[in-house]
Amino acid sequence: MGAGETWGGVMHNKGRLDLAYISEDLTLYVFGGGSYVQGTFTPDNVYGVGGIGALWSVAKWDGNQLITGLNASALTYKDNL
Repeated sequence: MGAGETWGGVMHNKGRLDLAYISEDLTLYVFGGGSYVQGTFTPDNVYGVGGIGALWSVAKWDGNQLITGLNASALTYKDNL
């Protein structure tokens, strides 16, 4: 690419699905999705993302609640540019 050339304008056409189980003291969730990435003078690419997680109550008092949790996620591209 030379000086003064335009590049970028990257667009993501994407979709994602989230599923969750929610109770008073526990939330479990999973998600996944993907995207088609394209731009001006940038290579087209595809990526996928997914993850799982959990949240749980560790303490309750006077109508308040302390919640903690864990999450794991991953992201991958078709072409690692």
